[in-house]
Parts: sequence; structure tokens; C-alpha cells
Amino acid sequence: MSVFRWGNGIPEHLRALRDEVLGEEVLGTRLASGLTVLVHPKRGFRKKFALLGANFGSVDGEYADRETGRRMPIPDGAAHFLEHKL
Repeated sequence: MSVFRWGNGIPEHLRALRDEVLGEEVLGTRLASGLTVLVHPKRGFRKKFALLGANFGSVDGEYADRETGRRMPIPDGAAHFLEHKL
């Protein structure tokens, strides 16, 4: 049983993104926190799958605070550590 019950339409806060090559549609929105959420409904599939990705990796050595603009160093290995925490 799906958690999502959309009836005949797509909720207002989700935007449809169509891939013409695959002939499929992905629904997306950006939360107030800045997190982008994408939902890929697949008719006929019973299993669910979730994935979390971030625009952050091993080459990122610092972080900029959005409010103050202050740049802070990030220790080497932080991205790898976060992979294992998820």
C-alpha cells in the first residue's frame, strides 16, 4: 500500500519533470530547508526504493554558513563518514 494518495492529479507543491528519452516522469519539489525531493512513480511495481544524495563530496574542503557567509573547514573523510551514517 502506497503512502502517497494523489487521486487524479499531482499535488500543487510537486513539479512534473518529463524525460522524453525514457518516456517517464519524475515529480519534484524543494523544501524550505533547501532539500530537493524527487519522486519517481512506477506503475506496476510493488516494491519501494529510496535514495539520498547530496551536493557534497571528497573534494569539498569547506562549508559556507548560509546566514553569515562564514567559511568553515571540513575534515578530510567527512563525505565518506556520512555515506556510512546513511
